[in-house]
Amino acid sequence: WLFELPVMFDELVHGLLISISQDSASKNEPEELQDWKVLLNVSLPVYGAIEAELFVRGNKVSVVVYAQQPTTVELLEAKLPRLRQGLEQCGLEVSVLLCRQGDCEGINSIAKRPVCVDEHA
Repeated sequence: WLFELPVMFDELVHGLLISISQDSASKNEPEELQDWKVLLNVSLPVYGAIEAELFVRGNKVSVVVYAQQPTTVELLEAKLPRLRQGLEQCGLEVSVLLCRQGDCEGINSIAKRPVCVDEHA
C-alpha cells in the first residue's frame, strides 16, 4: 500500500508518504512470523527531509530514522527514549531504535513512483 497524507506543520500542509509492504517470502507463515515493512517520508521547513524504516514481525519492531540535517538528527535522538516507551506501551518489543544522518534509499525509490488512487476501496 502507498498513501500520501496531508500533515499540518507551521500552518502549512506537507505530504507524509507512507508505504506498507509484506515480505512475500513470509506470506504463508503464521501471523507472528510474517515480516512487514513500513516506510515514512516527510520534508519539513527547518528540519529538512526525514525518513523512517520500520520492520515488524509479530510483536517485535525495529525502527531506523534518517534525517539530512545534523541538528534534526540531534533532536530526533533526544526523542528516541520517548518513542521506545510509546512502542513498548503498545505491547511491542523494540529490537532496534536508531537515528542516522543521511538518506534512506528505500523510501526515495518509492517516492519517485507514480501514486495511484483506488476509488473503489
